[in-house]
Amino acid sequence: MRTLTIKVHRGKTEELVLHLGQQLFFDYRRTTHGTTILAGEEYRFRTNSKQFTLIIIIEQQGYLEIDIVGGGGGTGILGWNWGSESAFVNKTSSIIREFCGLNSLTYEEVKEKEI
Repeated sequence: MRTLTIKVHRGKTEELVLHLGQQLFFDYRRTTHGTTILAGEEYRFRTNSKQFTLIIIIEQQGYLEIDIVGGGGGTGILGWNWGSESAFVNKTSSIIREFCGLNSLTYEEVKEKEI
């Protein structure tokens, strides 16, 4: 599993979700009490398996805290994912960076973790 936490200063959740929805597909969306969850599965050809994708957006005072999680997608006895988890996290962070550039918002990567 690979995770990345991003802060987007002065961002608006609904605008970001619309932008993400133009380039990514989600099976599940829920917004409640300042938190939005987007989840889905993607078939990965390179591993011949499905990968779980998750984005959690939390509205904080003056910024959005965004967690991007790519998990599963491994194959074989050792569960090699051949970089598919990283590919989802990198693609999603690029889409968010693009959104920030288009809207003159500040993008800050806070923490990255591979589990």
